[in-house]
Amino acid sequence: MSQRSLIEIPAGKIFILQGSPGNALLVLKEGSYELIGSVGGDDKLIAREHVESAGRLMDTVSAKDSFIGETGIILGRHLGSYRAGKNGAKLGVLPINLEKTTMMVLKTPALGIAMAKNIAARLLEVNKKFSSAVGKIAKYQKQLEEFQIGFYKLVEGIVQDAQDEKPIEDAYKKAKIMDTYKQGRKLVEAQKETQNAFRSAISMSTHGTQVKTVKRDEVLCNEGDEGDEMWILTKGELWVYIGGQKIGEIAQGEIVGEMIVLLENAKRRTAQLKAVQNCSLGVIPKNSFEKVALTQPKLTFSLCRMLSVRLRNTIQVLLTADTSSPEAVDNFLQRDHQTSIDYGALYEGIKEYDDVLYRECDELVNKKEAIDKMLDEFKTEYGLENAAAVK
Repeated sequence: MSQRSLIEIPAGKIFILQGSPGNALLVLKEGSYELIGSVGGDDKLIAREHVESAGRLMDTVSAKDSFIGETGIILGRHLGSYRAGKNGAKLGVLPINLEKTTMMVLKTPALGIAMAKNIAARLLEVNKKFSSAVGKIAKYQKQLEEFQIGFYKLVEGIVQDAQDEKPIEDAYKKAKIMDTYKQGRKLVEAQKETQNAFRSAISMSTHGTQVKTVKRDEVLCNEGDEGDEMWILTKGELWVYIGGQKIGEIAQGEIVGEMIVLLENAKRRTAQLKAVQNCSLGVIPKNSFEKVALTQPKLTFSLCRMLSVRLRNTIQVLLTADTSSPEAVDNFLQRDHQTSIDYGALYEGIKEYDDVLYRECDELVNKKEAIDKMLDEFKTEYGLENAAAVK
């Protein structure tokens, strides 16, 4: 902690760029800062000129001692750009990497709790910008993630079913460097990490954790309900509805309801959750969370990671939903189209082995058709039928 220093940022100056490496934890001491989102994700550095001309304000923060940069450390790169507010900003700076941050959280669980609450507060503010149109985009975003997870699992299954077949091994090697495989692996690993941490917390804690079951077609909670607990789905599947419209699914390993537990001003459920299969959920009540987190710091760090990913995805969904922006539309169409290409390329690599891998081949064809149908629905819904083909 001896390396910590104070810096002053003049009003309006950008001091972190979206896509830059996360290598420092900052703390707001005076003034305020703004979180600015730009189309393009966080896998590449966004130019300062682009942020200034086309960036969108996502949140303004003035709470003293709030963190800046923790999501960048957790994700590897900053999910947005940060700009000093109208009166400037005085920041405490601690250069630190992911490994040291993890050690700090495990050693000082209260730090992890504070980080989780900080990210949740930012996510809550960004969520307020959602509209019904953005909710529809969120549905497509969730479907795309499910296709990415499916691709990863399918590739892993293929290599187990067809060992010692060199053409299939070659197809597997090619698939492993595809964007769809990489994104699916990240999503699966994040789900496993969160699920393991949560299960450990439930099994080892004596602070009121429990298990809840919900039968098929039953509602776990309704939009607008008051709540006082968070859940992790350990078995089954939940569908998410806002305003009566389905916007996504909750898969095994995902956490829901955490905002009510983490934030004092979040008292009502923001969506209806309905079971489409018999479900089991781990439960941590609000009045037990901090006691559980103090004894299970891995759970808190997993929450921080999950919230960081959710914040990053929410920002990009909001930006993509601006269909008046050709760049935003092109960005979404390219990602969707690339997933379809990757499914098709893997099929071409293994189709000669249809007698060995017929189920996998059928699944590849069916999934590619479903992705293309989703892309057509997206274009139709937003009047993009005549959009140029993505290359």
